[in-house]
Amino acid sequence: MAEARIIITALALVAAMMLAGWIGRRQRAGAVVLALLGIAWLTVDHDFEGGVLFTVTEYHGLVTSDLVGLAAIGTAIWLWLRVKH
Repeated sequence: MAEARIIITALALVAAMMLAGWIGRRQRAGAVVLALLGIAWLTVDHDFEGGVLFTVTEYHGLVTSDLVGLAAIGTAIWLWLRVKH
């Protein structure tokens, strides 16, 4: 049952990020939502962590699932700068 929860959570987050990115193409509010979703992902991605890509300390580092949150934040910044308001 835990595996189904993980899959549903991942799909819901990906769908929300795609929707926020689509809205962000026209409005800065979408970019803000996308950035918030990226930050939220970085705090709840513990069930999805893969291999460690970069180690900061023995207990902290960059893992593969963190790339999703960082990509969302990077895309949000790009959308914010792209929309003229």
